[in-house]
This record gives sequence, structure tokens and C-alpha cells, in this order.
Amino acid sequence: MVNSDLPSQGLQVGDQVRVPWGLDTVDGVVEEVYEAGAGPRVVIRILDPESGEKTETVALPAEAVAGAAEGEPRSPGAWLTEARYRNSLAEALQRLLPTLSEEGNLRAQAWAEPRIHPDRRPDFLVRAGPRTVVIEAKAGRGKNLTAEAVHQLRAFLASLPRYVSGLLVTDAKLTSQAQALLRENPQLDAVQWRSARDDHRLADALGPLLHGNIGQEQED
Repeated sequence: MVNSDLPSQGLQVGDQVRVPWGLDTVDGVVEEVYEAGAGPRVVIRILDPESGEKTETVALPAEAVAGAAEGEPRSPGAWLTEARYRNSLAEALQRLLPTLSEEGNLRAQAWAEPRIHPDRRPDFLVRAGPRTVVIEAKAGRGKNLTAEAVHQLRAFLASLPRYVSGLLVTDAKLTSQAQALLRENPQLDAVQWRSARDDHRLADALGPLLHGNIGQEQED
């Protein structure tokens, strides 16, 4: 039976909420609230960022969900900008992966928004042989990529095997603090990519991570 009231979070069926998605959040609508052994959980129907229509559902711990009013304010059209950037990046990966596969004599494959963590999904996951790279796209924010984005990706990777690397792809410039933090973490990298003209930059960043040129060993 659906419990339409959750005092700990004040969430009710039909509420507009923000849901963790990769290292970002997406909009959704609460469809069910229920008690589980580990605590209250909510079932949320995700809204498509471009059309606003309902798409798939996810079940999350109640504490992981924020009311729409509590989330980071978004300017009009922000979701459309981000969605278009992710779509363009997906097309770039399709162009580059065959070449990267040939260079490393490995078959590189990519997935969009894969479910590799119980409560979070990265924008893309690329695999080649034993190597896996989590890719997060950051665009349309009107500001530089800060160290906070690097910290978020590092924290996300902490729950994954050591042979999983992370790549931030952005149309913004990196702050000096973000660059310094990346140099301290060989498991991570970031690249400024804006269009197909920057494909060589994306390949130069992704290639070493896929080919294992980062001093990591795969764990069994």
C-alpha cells in the first residue's frame, strides 16, 4: 500500500523533487512512498529534461531526495542546454571509440546513463578490455569548472573498483584549484570539449584512461 506521507522528509505522492543522477540532479515526481528495512524509500518518475514528460522510475532512500524548492535554482533552458551537450558528447564518443579501439587493440564500448551504483548513474560509461571510465558532462552553467566537481567525481569513484577511472568533460574552463586537484589524482582527468573540433582533445584525455596508462592495476 502506498504511504502518501513521510514525516521525515515531508514528501507526498505527486510532489516535484530533485533526484541524484550521476554527479548532478534531475527533476522528478514522487509516485510512491514506503517503508523498507533500511528506512523510508520513495519511487520517483523521472522527467525528461527536454520535453518535461515522464520517463523511467527509480527507487531511492528518502534522504537522497530533495524537494524541488530545495534544489539548486536553474535558469530557463538550463536543462535543454545540458541535454543537448550530452547528446553531442554521445555522438562524439561514437566517432572516437572505433579509433581508440584500433589504437589499443581493444574493443571500446559506451553506455549512456548506466546503472552502476544503487542510487546514482554517471552520464556515460566507457569500457575497453579491463578498463572502465566514468564520464560526467558539465555544460551550460555560465561559470568555470571548480574543484567541487572534481571532489564529487572522486567521491563517486571511491565506491567503485580501483580500475574505474573518471573523466569530466566540460565546455567551461577549469579553475586553478580544479587543475591542481586533478594533478593529485591520476585516476581522474578533465577536458574542455565544445564541438567536433575538440574531438582530438577528448581522444587525448580518454585514450590513456582506457589503455591503462595511469599506473593502476585491476582488482579481482
